[in-house]
Amino acid sequence: MENVKKPFITICTPVYNQEKFVEETLESVKAQTFTDFEVVIVDDGSKDNSRQVIEPYLADPRFIYVYQENAGVGAARNVAIARARGEWFCHLDGDDLFTPDALETFVRLAKSAPDLNFVYGNMEMFSPDGTKRTALTPDFFGSGDIRHLIYSKYGYPTASVMVRTEKLRQIGGYKTDLPLLEDYDMYLRYAHSGLNAASEDKVVALYRVLHGGKTSNLVRASKFAAEIAESVPETDPALRKCLRKAIGFHKSRYHLMSAIECGPENKKEFLRHVVRSIYYRPRRQKRAIIAAALTSIAMVSRTKKFDGLLRKLIYGAQEMPWAEESFGK
Repeated sequence: MENVKKPFITICTPVYNQEKFVEETLESVKAQTFTDFEVVIVDDGSKDNSRQVIEPYLADPRFIYVYQENAGVGAARNVAIARARGEWFCHLDGDDLFTPDALETFVRLAKSAPDLNFVYGNMEMFSPDGTKRTALTPDFFGSGDIRHLIYSKYGYPTASVMVRTEKLRQIGGYKTDLPLLEDYDMYLRYAHSGLNAASEDKVVALYRVLHGGKTSNLVRASKFAAEIAESVPETDPALRKCLRKAIGFHKSRYHLMSAIECGPENKKEFLRHVVRSIYYRPRRQKRAIIAAALTSIAMVSRTKKFDGLLRKLIYGAQEMPWAEESFGK
């Protein structure tokens, strides 16, 4: 039996009701300057015409289509992990895009040093109104053992990262019992098992922001992110400190978003959440400290004249990370 050459990279593309966007996504894959790849398209029970849009691409043997009953993005990604033949594994959701040289950049990084298992670039977020913003600031980038960054930086965009397929299998892939943030959980577990990274502050992926996140989703996500970070069984004191930084960030955001949710009209609850937010990140909360002081004055004087200012202060204190901009996407 003739041996079939395995591709260097497997691209995982989960799709759920994305007939409007998946063609553009797959075109961005076809346009890659590096061509030794396969793309496993996992249709997670789409009810629209996604299958019909995908069908023409299956004439290219590098494009593989798998259908499953709706089970969530974590389960879809696990299907791709199980089917993957590539030495390296990367993600591209069915409404996002790669830049033409994304895979070429990944491969160059992967071959830049021995025994690497984690390479990444940057990502640009774009909205229908034309707004664009780079996802990661320069302090997110590093090389070698970057567990301190993965632990403390609150999340890396999946489309900007390429990992070793076998290592991804060894950690068990994605958990399918998580209601959200399965990618954040996976990267923390992947980091805990040992990292040797290379990176470049270059945009390799474009993330489509379909709509702003609902406050209620962000409250839930921030609380859940703290629980995920707390579950990492890290014993190294310096790395535990990095995790505590992330946990404090998530808990502070939970209370900030809760303050927004209840609004300054409910001043007692508003003040409680603002104060708790300050407690978890005391050095980064100038606006929240001012809001707490004004709320206290307003409660004593029984005035509502600060309410508009309080909203502006709390919204300005959010420092919303890229990963929470489009929950419900």
